[in-house]
Amino acid sequence: FSWNIALRETDPVQAFFSPVTRIWELLAGSILGYVSASMPKPALQLTAPANSKHSPYPLNWMRHLLSLSGFGLLFAGVLLIDQGRSFPGWWALIPAVGSWALIASGPTAWFNHRILSLPWLVFVGHISYPLYLWHWPLLSFLKITETDTAPVWMRAAAVMVALLLAWATYRWLETPIRRRPVDRVTTTLLVLGIALSGLSGFAIYRLGGLDSRASVQPLLEEAEEMKYRSHWVGWQKCSESDVVSCRLLNPGQPPEVAIVGDSHAGHLASGIAHQLRGRQTPVLARVRAGCFPMYDRIAPGMEDFACRHALMNGILDEVIAMPSVHTVVLSGYGVLRINGDRGVPPAGAPDGIFHNSQTDEFIRARAERFDHALDYTLNKLQASGKRVVFVIDVPELNFNPRQCTQMRPLSLHAGKQRTVCEVNRTDADERSHYYRQAVENARFKHPQVRFVDSWEAFCNDRTCSAQQDGRLLYSSRDHLSPAGSRFLMDRVGHEIFP
Repeated sequence: FSWNIALRETDPVQAFFSPVTRIWELLAGSILGYVSASMPKPALQLTAPANSKHSPYPLNWMRHLLSLSGFGLLFAGVLLIDQGRSFPGWWALIPAVGSWALIASGPTAWFNHRILSLPWLVFVGHISYPLYLWHWPLLSFLKITETDTAPVWMRAAAVMVALLLAWATYRWLETPIRRRPVDRVTTTLLVLGIALSGLSGFAIYRLGGLDSRASVQPLLEEAEEMKYRSHWVGWQKCSESDVVSCRLLNPGQPPEVAIVGDSHAGHLASGIAHQLRGRQTPVLARVRAGCFPMYDRIAPGMEDFACRHALMNGILDEVIAMPSVHTVVLSGYGVLRINGDRGVPPAGAPDGIFHNSQTDEFIRARAERFDHALDYTLNKLQASGKRVVFVIDVPELNFNPRQCTQMRPLSLHAGKQRTVCEVNRTDADERSHYYRQAVENARFKHPQVRFVDSWEAFCNDRTCSAQQDGRLLYSSRDHLSPAGSRFLMDRVGHEIFP
């Protein structure tokens, strides 16, 4: 559990998928099962025997309370845990403890006996494990085949198919195997089946897919190019233990240039490598997802404004202390830091619009803090004697850029492919108004800082484009693709690397 807490901040993907960080959840249930199977029955009873002189009701209420508390925790988890939470982390305690309490309360608890014993819920319980196995590949397949999130009706249909397949698996596979006497034939067949399945998957992986996959190879290469990690081709980790926060270009000499920021600094990496081809300028990239490149905790109300646990403070101090670094390049998702959301419309709302979920008062207050923090940061960097470059963030899109091209060999839903892959300049200006206003304030206060406006590469007076000569310049609504990163640096790179 402690490793899950620690790793959640540095590598959230590993924290979510690694068995090491999730085993405590399995152990909680295993311990409960072991205790139930090994302890004498009277030791497990929360109620007094019928012939006991003591009233059974207080202990019965303990069982009922445990059951209801468990359900309450599970329901709270459904309501509270979303994409904005650091899951698993501490939040994983809610469903884990809730499940444990619900099971530990036993079959005689009121909620378990009256509610969970309803026939249709018992049926769901019987098929729960095959349902767990079936629903994920079906929903994942929809995610793979559809350019964007599949329509609600299609996802609902996938869940219904998963229910049907789960019932069939339970009825004709799981139940017969459970009822079959345990013998060498059954065990051998099961082991061979599992081994054959695993070896087949491994062989397909090692061979790069079946022969028929060659026809979609260009699409696979295009999809691979759109992944964020493709920006780091040619860069090296600062150390083997580093996950994503530190990279080096042209290592061997102390870095002369430092790129600092969040993933919007990271998506400049492929363009920087392209810009510096043929040159041996050593570059350090200190990138932390969700961490805007400025100091926080510098005044009341500024706690963790730029980055959780003030991680960016340490990164900036480290870069300032490097005597070899003469240029510091800052870039980050400033609109998110000020507006408090990504502008994505809620499910069911029409695409092609920016959706601001926060009030103007909220945004103005954050813009003031942003202005203060950026001013403080630029002052401190300039005081160190380093050349400072601030890359004004790219314009956001109000649509998924992957709708602009056919990137899937198969699509189950005849969704609309965009014929115009651009956003209205007026809409983009309105969305980023407070961010660009704060940047203009900083430009006025710090004339020695070089402000590089990425909008000049993507926008004209009417629109901002996400595609150029058939190439997608964006990989998401706010991240550049490697092609877009190179496109940007071809136009503004000389301002960063004169």
